[in-house]
Amino acid sequence: MYTILIMSRKGGSGKSTTAMNMATRFAKEKYQVALMDFDPQKTLTKWHGRRDDYFQGNNSILYTPCSQETFAVEHQALEESGCDVLIIDTPPTISDFHDDLLKASDFALVPTKTTMEDLETIAEVVDSIEKNETAYGFLINETKNKTLLYLSIKDVLVEYGAVLGTITGTVQIPEASIKGLALCEYKPDNINCQQYDKVFKNLDRRLKNKKK
Repeated sequence: MYTILIMSRKGGSGKSTTAMNMATRFAKEKYQVALMDFDPQKTLTKWHGRRDDYFQGNNSILYTPCSQETFAVEHQALEESGCDVLIIDTPPTISDFHDDLLKASDFALVPTKTTMEDLETIAEVVDSIEKNETAYGFLINETKNKTLLYLSIKDVLVEYGAVLGTITGTVQIPEASIKGLALCEYKPDNINCQQYDKVFKNLDRRLKNKKK
C-alpha cells in the first residue's frame, strides 16, 4: 500500500482540496483508495460524506475514521485489507504525531500558495520531513504561471525538492467540492484537470520507483 501524506504548516494552502483531487485521480486508475482526515476542520471528511450522498452508496473511495491513538492499528488494517493507496490530510501544524505519520508514509506532498506567509513555513516543514527520511515534493496552488512572484517562489522550492505541478485555480474547484466531486469529475475539460493529471503522474511514478 502506498501512503501519501498531505502536509503543510499553514492553513489555507489547499491540503484538503489536494487530497480530494488526488484520491479521485488514483481511483480513476483503478487503485483502491482510502482516506484519513486529521485536520480539525474535517473538510475532507465532510466532502466524503457529500460524495456518499451523490453516489448513493456507490462511493469507490473509502473513508476510515481514525484517531492519533488508533492510527497504527487502522493503517495496518488497511494494508492487510488490500488497499492500494491511503491519502492522509493533516493539521496545519508540526507535531510529534506528524513524525508518526511521516514514518508510515511513502511520500509527503506539500501544497503551498505563492505568498511570503506560505514560503516562510516551508523550511520547518522540510526539516520535519527530512528528519523522518520521507520522500517529498511540492504542489503550487492558486497561482498564475510565469509571473515574477510564481517564478521566484518556485526557484526557492526547487532548492528544497521537486515541484510536482502547479494548479492555477478556478471557481469550479470549490463548486465540485460542494457536490462531493473532484474537479475532473465535475468539469473534465477544465485546464486544471490537466494540471492535476500532471501531479498525479509525477506522484505515481515516484511511488512506483520507490517500491522497486
